[in-house]
Amino acid sequence: MTSDDDTGTIRSTPSTPSTSRRRIGITRSNKSHTSFFFRTDESNFEIAYCKICERANQNPYPYSRKGGNTSNLIAHLRDKHGIIKENYTEYLDVNNEPKVVQTSNRPSTCSPERQELLSQMLMKFIIHFVLPLYVLQNESFREFVYTCEP
Repeated sequence: MTSDDDTGTIRSTPSTPSTSRRRIGITRSNKSHTSFFFRTDESNFEIAYCKICERANQNPYPYSRKGGNTSNLIAHLRDKHGIIKENYTEYLDVNNEPKVVQTSNRPSTCSPERQELLSQMLMKFIIHFVLPLYVLQNESFREFVYTCEP
């Protein structure tokens, strides 16, 4: 749209074809707490990986941060690591990097047959009580399972 300064009228002009643009990273003064715990993909600015999961030798899942949206990242930190905006500084070292999480180096005492049996019984339990499968991703549930069978 253009405007005539003399008359104050607004005229529509044909729209120009949109072109694909790559989003440029902007340094913000009010960064989300997620910026300490995620790294962006070098080839795609809209994808982020959790530094904590990477350090724990887990296969990091690519999280979308399209348009700068951090909702997915916040949910991951809250659900997987118990990190929220109010307590995130407790999980940072002096260099503002995520603290290294101590993991157990004990080998699994569970045989493949036992693991299969436990998986089947867990699915039976979930189906019987009509629980959503995302209960398996809950940090408290995982702690319970690891306590029962490390």
